[in-house]
Amino acid sequence: MLCFVLSATMMTHGSADAPTDTWALARRHARTYRVSTLIAADQVVNMLKDEAGVQRAIGWCKQHGITRVYIESYRDKVEPSDEALRRARDGFRTAGFLVSGCITPTQIGKPSTGWKAVSCYADPITRRETERIFRRAAGFFDEVMIDDFLFTDCRCADCVKAKGDRAWADHRCDLMLDVSRKEILGAAASVNPRCRLIIKYPCWHEDFQERGYDVARQTAQYHKTWVGTETRGGVPGSGWAAEPQYRAYWLMRWLGGIGGAKCGGGWYDWLGTSPEYYLEQARMTILGGAREAMLFNFGALVGDTLGKRDIAAWLKELPQHFELAEMIAGRKPRGLLGWKPIGSPPGKDRNLQSLLGMAGFPVIAAHQFDASAPGFIFGEQTRADRGWSKAWRGAMASGRPVVVSEAFAAATAPGRAVIIPANTDPNRLVPLADMAQEELDALRDRATAGMGLKFHAPYGVGLFLFGADTAVLQNFRDEPAACTLEISGWKSATVALRIPADSEATLGTGPRMRISLPARSMLVLRRSPVRA
Repeated sequence: MLCFVLSATMMTHGSADAPTDTWALARRHARTYRVSTLIAADQVVNMLKDEAGVQRAIGWCKQHGITRVYIESYRDKVEPSDEALRRARDGFRTAGFLVSGCITPTQIGKPSTGWKAVSCYADPITRRETERIFRRAAGFFDEVMIDDFLFTDCRCADCVKAKGDRAWADHRCDLMLDVSRKEILGAAASVNPRCRLIIKYPCWHEDFQERGYDVARQTAQYHKTWVGTETRGGVPGSGWAAEPQYRAYWLMRWLGGIGGAKCGGGWYDWLGTSPEYYLEQARMTILGGAREAMLFNFGALVGDTLGKRDIAAWLKELPQHFELAEMIAGRKPRGLLGWKPIGSPPGKDRNLQSLLGMAGFPVIAAHQFDASAPGFIFGEQTRADRGWSKAWRGAMASGRPVVVSEAFAAATAPGRAVIIPANTDPNRLVPLADMAQEELDALRDRATAGMGLKFHAPYGVGLFLFGADTAVLQNFRDEPAACTLEISGWKSATVALRIPADSEATLGTGPRMRISLPARSMLVLRRSPVRA
């Protein structure tokens, strides 16, 4: 359990009675982009155990531009008392915060035969205990988020019997849908009809269905959805691999496309994360269209060595995060259609869409095929859709660029398509990363020709296009990158935003824009107006 003590400095600097400039800035931008944090169950017990603790927490949150808190009523068998929950809830509400609840459904009832933190939901005791936990939370809060442990991987005798002849994915999706309907949504509504439930989906989108996450039916069932945008990385020996940072953007957009207005925001953390990776989680969550970012979690950001280091860097950059959110608000992403049907297994193409994004291909997320896209990406995931063959023929007949994985090409006639060589690393597209830049540029040019786009850059520089007038470049590399960018119709551009603010990124003039990007920096460009 995490249990930290707020320092005396935090007790006075940015106190609850004296809102800082950061708090005022956050409140001004909250309609477009809001920052929140989770106060975990053990932190409610140990850090908010009296009124002074609540006030210290309020002061820290205001100092860091946080305008909503989620107060957890259950995690790992820890349940704060009624008095503690009321004290925390009412203290933050009085101080002007939005306040919601949270539950992490771990160590409930009978353990799974797989991951011991999660449960066997074939067990009646597990289900009764789940109902009790959600009924209690609904009595305190009108909104409750569920952290991403609402799944099962159990293969006990009861689960085997319940599964019967079905696939494990089908059984688990049906089971967790039934638990959601009865022991969660039904239980909460019986206590508080106003209570809205948020399901937070994990970051492992390729395997949702295998553990019982049915993002189509559950999204329809729940009041809101949330997205795990944790890509982590950067701390040697931490046990956390550096996952493709582009995935936070892609997954936020993919689940946002499924959930529409229900999809509220992204959730990322400090685990095994250097400041550079932490900040990229934040930037990609914003580019993904999140209206809110959840910082997991309060206690770690206050007291953990990595957490304190990450949040200090994040706070310095926060004003630019608000600017970035305002700049892309209402602008639709455009690029190659990174189609992944719901519930589709990855085969040999795990993270294909995100890895192409890391290679500088502008990839947009889609859970359905869109024949009007300016270009298309086909991986093994697409063959899970019943209509994939028709979609494939339509894409090829369109005359627009088509990008396919080697695994997909092996199952069909690739024709004129751009073929991406086979890959064995889910976090790095090795064939393209090891390719000479001239070859990568040529491959990328073929893929984006139908968009009137030429982007020349080394592997590890991402390009994001929004509407007709905004381009965002992110250098994920540990060294500077020299790039050129040509977009049809753009005669020139101006720098709209540099992140970090003191970045020395430069932009050349003319339609063939020469761009210099420092390591781990972002640059937002706006198309210059065309003069009459």
